[in-house]
Amino acid sequence: MKGSPLFFLFPTPLPQDLSFPLIVKPRFEGSSKGLTEKSVVRSPQELREQAAWVIRTYHQPALVEEFIRGSEFTVAVIGNDPPEALPVVRIQIDGKTELGDLFYTFSRIAEGAKYVVPAGIDAALESRLKDLAIRTYRAVECKDFGRVDIRVDSAGNPYVLEINPLPSLSTEDVFGILAGHLGLSYGDMIRRLLKTALERHHLLPVHAS
Repeated sequence: MKGSPLFFLFPTPLPQDLSFPLIVKPRFEGSSKGLTEKSVVRSPQELREQAAWVIRTYHQPALVEEFIRGSEFTVAVIGNDPPEALPVVRIQIDGKTELGDLFYTFSRIAEGAKYVVPAGIDAALESRLKDLAIRTYRAVECKDFGRVDIRVDSAGNPYVLEINPLPSLSTEDVFGILAGHLGLSYGDMIRRLLKTALERHHLLPVHAS
């Protein structure tokens, strides 16, 4: 498990041993809000300017992380005891799956980014990403379902970017796309998620034997 990238909150005195590039995000937003092409910074001056823009625009601290060049994946997880990782989904941006410096920006949510499944990776990496997703899910005590976003660098090291405990259930998002890949209808997938929650709360009807 490679773990999570280096991170800190701004405003704060900058660490002395900073290694660039870094990426600057609003601390509390989702769906790539506040992420633009200027979010990746390559000097202390760019870092200060972008962090100031985030603080001014979103009225919250800026989250600064090590920027991981490479490929991006997302792993949907369902269940509680035990949780199950669904097939790994690969992120494609501007037609590329080897992303390098490309990353999700707010403008790419609607266009320019796609989900690819099968992910086109070997079984060892698939298993490693699923295991990392499950351990992340358990570490934050996520319940019923969630989605873990992971970046893999050019040396094959995975880094957890975030876990989303309330991911989108749009038919065009990961759970909807995985339903089709697994031979399920969208309704089947939603019923599976609901059943997981009902089981946790002991609300499923008891059938007579």
